[in-house]
Amino acid sequence: MKKSILVILISTLLLSGCNIIRALKAGKHLRKADFTSTNYFKEIPFELNTGHILIKVNVDKKQKSFFLDTGAPTAVSPDLTKEFHLKTLKNAVRDDSIKKVLPIIDEIAITDLLYSNVGAIEINTTEMFSRSCEVIDGLIGANIISKNIWQIDFQQNKLRISDSLSKFKFIDKAIRIPFETSSFSKSPIIRTKLENGEIIKLVFDTGSNGFITFNTDDNRQFINSFNQKNISEFYTKGYNSILGKEVAEQKDTAYLIRTNLYFGTDSILNQTLTYGRYKNYSERKNGVIGNQFLKSFIVTIDYTSNTIFLYKYSDRNSYTGNFGFSYGFTRNKLMVGAIYKNTEAEKTGIMIDDEIIEINGHKVADLSEKQLCDYASDKFNLIPEKQSKATFVFKTKSGEIKKELIRN
Repeated sequence: MKKSILVILISTLLLSGCNIIRALKAGKHLRKADFTSTNYFKEIPFELNTGHILIKVNVDKKQKSFFLDTGAPTAVSPDLTKEFHLKTLKNAVRDDSIKKVLPIIDEIAITDLLYSNVGAIEINTTEMFSRSCEVIDGLIGANIISKNIWQIDFQQNKLRISDSLSKFKFIDKAIRIPFETSSFSKSPIIRTKLENGEIIKLVFDTGSNGFITFNTDDNRQFINSFNQKNISEFYTKGYNSILGKEVAEQKDTAYLIRTNLYFGTDSILNQTLTYGRYKNYSERKNGVIGNQFLKSFIVTIDYTSNTIFLYKYSDRNSYTGNFGFSYGFTRNKLMVGAIYKNTEAEKTGIMIDDEIIEINGHKVADLSEKQLCDYASDKFNLIPEKQSKATFVFKTKSGEIKKELIRN
């Protein structure tokens, strides 16, 4: 998942001998889920909401909205913990500023597939998914997902769940990628070789709505090993809103790299990789592969053989270029999040955290709530993909700036 739940939990836990014991207990808790069904095949619809896979589940026979997140353990909102009076792991860890609540879900059902005694962590879903236009009650995490074989069909927006790989289509011609699992949450971790020969590890994370992010210290030798025509340098500042605390991180330099990915004898050509120091991911020591990349595939995750199958149904590359900067909503304002070096956008003097108040004559403040929701879920685009030019009005500290920019 995009914000690293486990890093914050574990780093707080590992402070003393007692907390080491608690960390081990928490790890065991977050990997736990019981499941007994056999000989089944289920298909359910899902919706892409803010780039996340949204499904309906039943908790104590009440329907709830959860995101499917292979990159995290199962999680619930504080409201859900209270509504169902969930028991919590004894000796839940505390520090001076954050209380860690580790609930136990007695039963949670996806269709009629029943999972019991599920370990979870409590998170503030309102803060984490502030642009979602539906109340998010929690995450179906890797401790549940690991109990089945899952197929995510981004072409038809369908999830298929079974205990037998033979019941699935799109396997024979798929790229096969072995994975290992993280020690705490059972999240899949894969390896891929880049065209410069570097092998990197990526958390296979359906809770991330991005492309591929690889985190490291600024390594000029690594950057220089690529064709420089395929690299764009940019400034960025991320936000970490885990457990209800939103903190703006310092501005940092990162790189957008166009590269081929190699999995054994298979390859996926001309993909987008962001490389740099990202506070949200850096301590995980692995990069992340998210839904912007995955949605061109039918994805099958088989925990019985620790294999992921990628069947490509679309040659459309999800990355359509930029206007010299990237932007997104923060607290209902459209803000500049990254600026690319040596572009017209940089020359205009705009800065990270400047507000975009108008695009092509449309005032952002005039957008309806539905349009804002549809934008967050990629159902509505402020700028059509094929449009090569756009006019922006920025609200900066020194006043408004109006500029027509060309898509790179």
